[in-house]
Parts: sequence; structure tokens; C-alpha cells
Amino acid sequence: MYCRNQPMPHVMHAARGVHRIEISSLTHMEIQPQIQLKTAAVVLKANESKITPLSPTRDVIPEGRQIYQNLFSFTLNVAKPMEIAVYAPLFNPILYESEFESQLWMIFDSNKAMIACGDANSHTFYTKLEKGEYTIRLQIRHEKREALEKINESNMVALCKLATPLNLDFYTEYNQCVISGQKFTASLLNRNVPKVLYLGPLTQEKLTKANLPNNCSWLAGTITLPKDDFGKRTDVHKFYYILNPSDGSKKNGGNGSNSAVANVGVTGKTKVSNINTSPAGAIAMANALASAGDGASTSAPTDSNKKLTVDEYSEGLRDFQCSMLTKLDYDKAEKIYDEIIAAHPKHLSAHLLLIQNIESTEMKVQYPFTFAKSLKENNKANNTFDCATDGTNSSTGTDTASGTSPSSAADDNKQKNDNQKLRNMATAIVRLAEHVIKGTDKDALLAFYGLKSDTRPDAAKIKSNMDKQRNNLLEALTKTGIAIAKLATFENNVKEHLEELDNIYMEIIKFVDANDSKVIQFSLWHAYVHGQYGRMYKYLQKLFDDKRSREHYDELNLIAEALKYDHLQTLVQRMTVSAFPQGYLQYFVKRKFIEVLKALCVISGCTIMKVAAALRSAPAIYVARITKPAKEMVNK
Repeated sequence: MYCRNQPMPHVMHAARGVHRIEISSLTHMEIQPQIQLKTAAVVLKANESKITPLSPTRDVIPEGRQIYQNLFSFTLNVAKPMEIAVYAPLFNPILYESEFESQLWMIFDSNKAMIACGDANSHTFYTKLEKGEYTIRLQIRHEKREALEKINESNMVALCKLATPLNLDFYTEYNQCVISGQKFTASLLNRNVPKVLYLGPLTQEKLTKANLPNNCSWLAGTITLPKDDFGKRTDVHKFYYILNPSDGSKKNGGNGSNSAVANVGVTGKTKVSNINTSPAGAIAMANALASAGDGASTSAPTDSNKKLTVDEYSEGLRDFQCSMLTKLDYDKAEKIYDEIIAAHPKHLSAHLLLIQNIESTEMKVQYPFTFAKSLKENNKANNTFDCATDGTNSSTGTDTASGTSPSSAADDNKQKNDNQKLRNMATAIVRLAEHVIKGTDKDALLAFYGLKSDTRPDAAKIKSNMDKQRNNLLEALTKTGIAIAKLATFENNVKEHLEELDNIYMEIIKFVDANDSKVIQFSLWHAYVHGQYGRMYKYLQKLFDDKRSREHYDELNLIAEALKYDHLQTLVQRMTVSAFPQGYLQYFVKRKFIEVLKALCVISGCTIMKVAAALRSAPAIYVARITKPAKEMVNK
């Protein structure tokens, strides 16, 4: 059986609409064609391409010909955990017949730790990547610099495995394909009698449900024609579905682009030094910004002749002002906050947004042991400075009337100001969160979530409103608990606040589990004030599984130190070094290894090529014995 396809075999372009396939068979056979698209391809363009010479000692061909490398750098953003295969199309199909000496790519995460590597024919090897940004470095080697310059525009392709394959429908008639009418399922194909089938493009609904990565260029899969299982396993052809190019600013879930970035962009917070909150233009801005209010919809009327009501204007202005609370400096944000509360006293989200402003500008989010350690280091530094100053003054007899130097007094004043600022910010967070806690009907929330089934007509709207109230309440309880725990740690009176923190913890677990991502930060502090370090370790493991960061490792190290588990502390420190390297893994060997090879040449009287060949073929135990005297020579 064979398949004739115009203009390119087994390739369909979505822009051409209906696709025609002609099928013939050498014998009588039942056919049941099926197309399954299993992967989505994203084209990556190089951010950087740099040609440099390699080691003059190791990477040299006989007769002194220097080998060069072209090092490419690509960026891949993964929106959700998925299996991905990476390859360079220009070099992937060939290995020993390649014009270039070698190819090698490595994937690094945001911490510069290597995740995977490969060379030729790597399009079939998939690696599970978590959500985040990754850097791909590709090395191509050749002895001629001119040859490497010709491939400066080479790209790579990332194949993303789809969770559910996409199927294309077959039709026997062109018009039925156009209107998505009667589909073709199966029939008997006579010998040497061609049969024409038509394929329709994938609908936008299917592409959206498939949740394809942005900037996707094509879909790849297989086409099978026979009906019997044995034929389906043996007669399998590759099939490619080329997607329509789309506007780069429109994320429609599957129409591709030529961008080097695969999916998610990270938006950072930008502080605005001056903003005009006058009524003019406020409504237009409010419609463009995400609503930061209590769930009220503020979309503009679709009818251009319809005028805005006073309530719609007021809500639009309120939402615009709320959206600015996290972007302004604290002093200006506080003034806008006062305006919002004066006009809308029951708008609880404004309190939480001002708390976010305080945390982003004044109070850096820290884990318990890290926070306590920073306090101790600051106090120790000040005490050490004061003692050193007092000792110097007493020995020289030039101490001041107060017993401290002017510089020491200035440092003391600065430390006192910082401490007072920390107290004020923590107190402000508790005060703001208290407004949200008191303004939320907790009994009504518990009664709603106790319902097994809600049959009211507007049940979905009620649930959405209740979810927003619950999330606001949980955020307020979490912020309050963390602020109280920090104040207690700072003032060294944790025992006096244990009952208050326990009450907050009991309120939280009425709605969610302590491991929930919305409240796990407070659960850490609750375990810390009770000295339950094992429970802290469990919560940190949960955070570590969601996202790996240096702060998690540092906190794990401090917990192990508090538990006096030296073996665990050593393990965490080693894991920290390997998980957060100083730079990318290099493609060339270390210089010390070259020096060891040179020392072996001196000892054995052989060339460096013969020594390297002998080391490659020798067992590991003999390599250790052979290189020991050379290492001693290098160390001396």
C-alpha cells in the first residue's frame, strides 16, 4: 500500500484548507485511515553565536591544526511540566558523515544546573522539564573558522509531547470536508484502484483545548492506513501539520511564530514614581488592567452610544487606583489607599494590595531561620563594632563623654531606625489584615463550603464570589500570622504570642490544608515558633518540589544545623553546590587534567596522544594507579 500526496508527501499546511490524499493498494485490503498528531514543534532562534578557538593543547589535529567551536545559546520557556525533545535540524540526521567534527547540546535551568544533553538523532529522546526558563547551549566544532561562520543562523527545534493526541478527520467528498459533514471511517480498497480522501484543517477549538505551546510552528505525528492491528503496527508513515502563522501579541493556543522563546513570559513589578489618577482616562486604563477589586466586572459598554453610569465610572476609577497600589512607592500608595477606603469602605482588596506594597518595598519575604539569622548577624556586627570602638578609645584615653565615637553613635541610630521601621511595617500589616478578617463573614463561608450541592440558578457566580472572599481571608490570616511571628522573633518573646498564632492556624485549617500553597508560608512560621523543625522540613520539601530555589536549600541547611544533624547538613551543602553552580558546564576539560597528561608524558616518555589513548582503554582502577604519581608531580 502506498500513499500519493501533493505537493509534499505526508505534509499538510493549514492555510491551504482542504487537503487531498490519493491511496492505492497492490492487493485487496480493508482500510481505516487514522492520523494522530502527538508532538508540537517550536522553532528556537539563537540569542548568541560565538566562534572561539579550543584548547591549544588538547583540541589540535596533527600538524598543529587548531580546532574551533561555534557556541550557540537558545532560550526555552516552559509553561507547564511536559516532556520535550531538543535537536538541531541541520546536524541531527547525520553522525559520522557530518561535515563538522561534532555537535553537542546541553540544557541548563535558571540556576545553571545541567538538566540533559545530547548530540545527533536526539529528536526521539524526551526529557521531563518542569515549568520555568531554560538555556540551551549548542557546540559545533570544526578546524576551519570559515565553515563555522556559515552556520551562524542555525536554529534548534523543541518537540513538546502532547498530553492527548490530536486526530484529523477524513472525508470522501470535497464539499463534505468543507462543511464538516459525513466522515469517512472504513472501506474495502480494491487492487490498483485509487481512492481519494480529503482532510479538513483543525478547528481553533481543538487547538485551544490541546493547550499547545505558543509560537508553535507545526504538529508532528503518524498516519496509518490498514484496518487490521498488524498492518497498523507495520505500515506507519510520518505526518506533519503546518500551522498558520499568527500575530505575536495574540496567544491563541497553537498558531505559531518564529520567536526563539517557546511559551511563558515573566512580568516583573515596576515601580511608578508619578501617576495621574484624575478621572480623565481612568476608565480606559481600568478596562485594560486586571481587576484588583472584589470581583466586580468593569467592562466598558459595547454600544458606543451608551453612556457610562456613575456607578460604572466609580468602579472603574476604584479598580484603576487599586491596580496602582502595588506599583507606587509606599508613601504615594498610602495616599491613594486612603482615597479608596474613603470612597469604598467595604472594598477589602485594597487592604491586601497595600500589604503587598509593604512586603515588596520594606519587608523582604524570608524564611524563619534565615530571618532569625539575619537579625543575629546585624546585632552581632553592631556589638562587635561598639566593643572595638570602646576598646580603642579606652586605650588611647580619647573616649567621648558618652563612651562611644560619633561613627558608632551614627551606626546605633541607624540600627534603631531600622528596627523601629521593621516594627512599624509589621504592625501596619497586622492592622491592614485585621480589616479584611473582621470584614469577612467566616460563618457564611463555612456554611457555603459545607453544601454538597448548590442548585441555585446563579450557583457559579456565588461560588466565584465565595472563592474570592475565602482567598482574601486566607491571605489576610497568613500575612497577620507571619507579621506577628516576625515581631515575636525580633522582640524575643515568642512564648507570649503562641496562643495568638495557634488561633490563626486553627482558623486557616478550617478552610484549607496546612500544606496548601496559599498558606504554607505561615505553616512554616507556625512550626518554627513551636520548635517543630521536622514539620518545617516537610513544608520546605513541598515548596522544593514546586520550585527549586537557593533560599530553600539555605533554610534546609539551617534546619539541619538546629537539629544538630551534621550528616544531613553536609548533604544539603553538597546538593546546594551541585544545584546552583557558578557558571555553565564547560565543553572542554579542565586545565589540571591537561597538566596531569603532560606529567604522564614526562614519566613515560610517550606522546600525549598515546597517553590519552592508553587512559581511555585502561580500567578505572589502573587509571587511578597510573595518574597518582603524575598528580603528585603536578601538586609539587
